[in-house]
Amino acid sequence: MKFGLIQMMRKQLIPLIGIMTFAAAAATFASLYFLFSKNDVILNKSRNPEPWEGVDPSKPQKLVTIHQKWRPIEELEQVYDQVISHVRALSLSTLQLMLSVTKAICW
Repeated sequence: MKFGLIQMMRKQLIPLIGIMTFAAAAATFASLYFLFSKNDVILNKSRNPEPWEGVDPSKPQKLVTIHQKWRPIEELEQVYDQVISHVRALSLSTLQLMLSVTKAICW
């Protein structure tokens, strides 16, 4: 009975309670939506430490996407290929150097 009396006396709080309830429900829904539908949101980092590598660039990642088309940038792809080839060459030469030093020490 006291609750009904308080509610009748404080009618100005009813819209505030409604807005706060709506905001809390929207935040909960958005959190669950992004947790279960996006590839780059993770809870356990040990299972997939780099989730952004599995993201499909042709699939839109935003909640609403208008006229977005993904296409690779040719110059960037060329730079990426050059960097990868240099890293492989460097790794191979470093490995050969380590092998020759190991042979020299062991023999």
